[in-house]
Amino acid sequence: MTEGPAPQNEIHSMIATGVLSPRSLVVAVGENVWKSVEEAFPELLPPPAPASLPPSLPPPLQASAPVPAPPVQAASVAPVGGNASSWFAKLGCVGKLAVVCGAGLLLLIVLAGITSGPNRQELQAELGRVETEMMQLQSAAVSYRSRLTEAQFAQFIGGFAIGYGAMSEDGGLALDGLGSAAQATVDAEHASMSLEQIQSRFNQLAARRNEIVAALR
Repeated sequence: MTEGPAPQNEIHSMIATGVLSPRSLVVAVGENVWKSVEEAFPELLPPPAPASLPPSLPPPLQASAPVPAPPVQAASVAPVGGNASSWFAKLGCVGKLAVVCGAGLLLLIVLAGITSGPNRQELQAELGRVETEMMQLQSAAVSYRSRLTEAQFAQFIGGFAIGYGAMSEDGGLALDGLGSAAQATVDAEHASMSLEQIQSRFNQLAARRNEIVAALR
């Protein structure tokens, strides 16, 4: 199993921590000849211990079977590769928090950009339909007010005919006045009910229009 390429400072760190021993094999980028660390980088090895001291012992191994140090390709000019997980693991707590918060904010911005466009278009289309219907209701209200006024006037004329016919003992005139007054009353009630329905629907549309305008701001 091989690792690398790695710069000399990282190899020096591996030697200092015991990850690489002087007998570990390395090879320079572009070459095929493997050499031990003590041959390839003698300047990176620690100085020999004094003669009076016992030789330094290798770093303690885990209780499980010993794992040989993998050979490393060495090149001072080659950058050290790494996946996203190893890069993230090297960050401190503050760095990790900044990365996570930044990624979350970016995701929210992207989602907002995806969802805001279609929703805004739908709201604008609905606003157009609401305003169109409100204009139609206003026109209908004007027409029904005119009918109500005419019906109320016809009621007055019919009542006058009834009274005049009774006074002049003209049964025909009184009967015509009674029929006109009755029809005018029906027309007036219909116009009045229609105006109430129009006003109720207009109020609903006005409330919805205010909601859409507030959402589009």
